[in-house]
Amino acid sequence: MKFGLMPDAIDKQALALKAMLDCNDVLAEISLGNGAQMWNADTWAEFSGTRLVRWLQIFEQTGAIHGLSPDAGFLLGTPKATMADLG
Repeated sequence: MKFGLMPDAIDKQALALKAMLDCNDVLAEISLGNGAQMWNADTWAEFSGTRLVRWLQIFEQTGAIHGLSPDAGFLLGTPKATMADLG
């Protein structure tokens, strides 16, 4: 691809696309449908204490499965950053 952000392996390409789509879902949730609604204290507390935590766990688990550590590595275990890391 033009910027070299797509992994070479087909399975990693699928995971990179999934990661980007998951990021899009998180952004849609955080913005409540791109601003269609507004947060209040109760709804934000519910979201940030449950669904947001679960989304972050999914990203963290994906990285851990592929060897990502707090100090080194990339989300999909690739030798360089991919679109999944940008997301």
